[in-house]
Amino acid sequence: MSAHLKPEEFADLLLGIPASAPATHLNACPQCRTEMETMRQTLGSFRAAAASWSEEAARQVGLPPKQTALRVWIRPAWVLATAAMLLTVTIPLSVWRVYNDKLAATDVQAQISRDNELLAHIQSEVGETTPTPMQPLQVNP
Repeated sequence: MSAHLKPEEFADLLLGIPASAPATHLNACPQCRTEMETMRQTLGSFRAAAASWSEEAARQVGLPPKQTALRVWIRPAWVLATAAMLLTVTIPLSVWRVYNDKLAATDVQAQISRDNELLAHIQSEVGETTPTPMQPLQVNP
């Protein structure tokens, strides 16, 4: 039989890091299995003591005790509140965008019309042989 597990291997097994050799040794060695179970029980006791301490500290500060039934409803409430806020923001924005696009389309048509008038005026001015201010000075042959 090989040497017993090292502390690092025990830590990896407790953390759930997969390793085939330590797991195989743990299944075959009753001494290491006993030590692993002792570690699990110790960590469980520590977890329970820490939870108990934090609840006691919260009680001393005046916070209400942990209520599991409330937790079940908090998540859906937050999800619904978030969804409502998103809808409250996105619906007016999408309506405004559609309205703005329609308004922009009418503005584009009006601008095109004004541009065409300006181009027609420029064409008539450029198309003359003598500029309008110079026509009184023109000598007719």
